[in-house]
Amino acid sequence: MNVVVVTTLDQRLRDVKNQPAATVQLKPLRKQLLIKKSVRCKKCDHSLCKPEFSTSNIKFKIQLLAQLQLPEVRIHPGYSLVAGKECEVVLSVSNPDQLSQCTFKLVADNDNQRSNCEITTPSDVEFSLEPKNDAFSLDDSIETDPEKERLLEYNHGSKIGIKCSVNVPGDLAGNAKVCVKLHHTPLLTSTDGSTVSEQQFPICIDLGSVQGF
Repeated sequence: MNVVVVTTLDQRLRDVKNQPAATVQLKPLRKQLLIKKSVRCKKCDHSLCKPEFSTSNIKFKIQLLAQLQLPEVRIHPGYSLVAGKECEVVLSVSNPDQLSQCTFKLVADNDNQRSNCEITTPSDVEFSLEPKNDAFSLDDSIETDPEKERLLEYNHGSKIGIKCSVNVPGDLAGNAKVCVKLHHTPLLTSTDGSTVSEQQFPICIDLGSVQGF
């Protein structure tokens, strides 16, 4: 038997109907064509997504996706949780939109069923994020309101670190989880010209394992 002319099992399964035994019997398989596609709103006909004309450029000329209108919340690394103690963590909030600012409030949601720890956040303070700019993402010289400066670990304009405290129960088994609500007021207008009201988005964060178990 000449193994060079014999098809592999993967080649046969790709053509289940014929299952060719020899390589000379192989035929081209159908494959979905990958192209750049523009997307328009069905109501107002505005461009939501428009890629660059250059085939070698993967960036978008217009990209008004819904996920780019919401601040991104992540847990900043470098923290440790100890059972039975109140520990400090930093929540990193960034603005993915490159065109407009965004304002938000971070409110603790300790009544959520998915939460097994209590978190304390500056819920009565409204924070503002500048448009995303990679050139100034590491700039620490940005001026901050003195009242808000004590609540922030860092301020990079479009990305800030909010200091929060987590109360870890002494009998906690498993990973620590906290829940917060993001109160966000988008700087957008609806199709009828009216402004969009404040929206609330629940966020559950897995903080990982706890020391002592």
